[in-house]
Amino acid sequence: MRILRDISKRLLGFKLLRRFTSVLILVLADALALGLGGVAWVAGGRSDPAIGLAPLLLAAWITVFAAFRLYDRAPVRRSPGGLIGAAFCWAGLVTIGATIYPESGLGLGEIASAAVLGLLCSGALRFLYERAIGRIYRRGFGQTPVLLLGDDEGRTRLRRMMEHAPGAYVLAGEVDLGSGGAEEYLTSVREVLDRTQARGVVLVGAEGLPDEELLELVHSVRLRGVPLRVVPGAFALMRGRTILSEGMGLPLLEVHYPGLDNTQRTLKRVLDVTVSVGGLVLLSPFFLAVAIAVRFDSPGPVLFRQKRVGADEKVFVCYMFRSMQRDAEVRQAAL
Repeated sequence: MRILRDISKRLLGFKLLRRFTSVLILVLADALALGLGGVAWVAGGRSDPAIGLAPLLLAAWITVFAAFRLYDRAPVRRSPGGLIGAAFCWAGLVTIGATIYPESGLGLGEIASAAVLGLLCSGALRFLYERAIGRIYRRGFGQTPVLLLGDDEGRTRLRRMMEHAPGAYVLAGEVDLGSGGAEEYLTSVREVLDRTQARGVVLVGAEGLPDEELLELVHSVRLRGVPLRVVPGAFALMRGRTILSEGMGLPLLEVHYPGLDNTQRTLKRVLDVTVSVGGLVLLSPFFLAVAIAVRFDSPGPVLFRQKRVGADEKVFVCYMFRSMQRDAEVRQAAL
């Protein structure tokens, strides 16, 4: 049972899979709602043309709901006004279509009743879905572990908000920016990210950080492929148009590190792979000769493996041709 629970948590932790599942469930719920709303047509002995238009009416229903962003993230899709507007917009479009194509057999009263019943059913099903999602989050399923950075006051306030309104994020660790210098808390951030496998970083009090330290922090989390979000101050919210995320119950600024766009990244990847493969093919005879020479020169493996420290103090395994005796590191003093 515990294994199944761990597998469920891991699957729900994938953001793309979680997003696709959410949209699929909402689409099926809205389709069922319209189906329940259209039962009156079938019960009233509607003609074949009206029943034959059911797939087209359902497609229009889903399309209008998507246009009103009712399949977006939770803060956007939980809009009663958007749900009501989408239902009445669908009714208006179907009424126009019935006027242009009277052979459909759709009457104004039937369209209005189907829209109202579909609206009520969709609202009820969506309410049940959101309640179920809330229960799932409270049990710890499908949540994204995040690391909180900031002073004691800011982290305490944000922690209370997360506990008061459980959402898609769960606390994985904290780092106090007020203890020690920049190098100390940056080292702590790297250690906590590596230990907890947090998939997000939330920064409180970014206004108090010098530009150099903030850029170093952004660079550090970027090298680990972790998004950074900042809790903005009042002044930042009043400035222009910003990229906001409200998945934690409060507005968060998305911080993006300057990088390549999709086209540039693809071209760079193609160039890297092409040059690397070409270099390996051209130098393979030389590499083979070196491997044979190392093998006959002294006993031991051809390749030497050693851990090295790379960018942002990330440790990786480096392979190279062995140029010393076997176990030279162990017998360094004797040699």
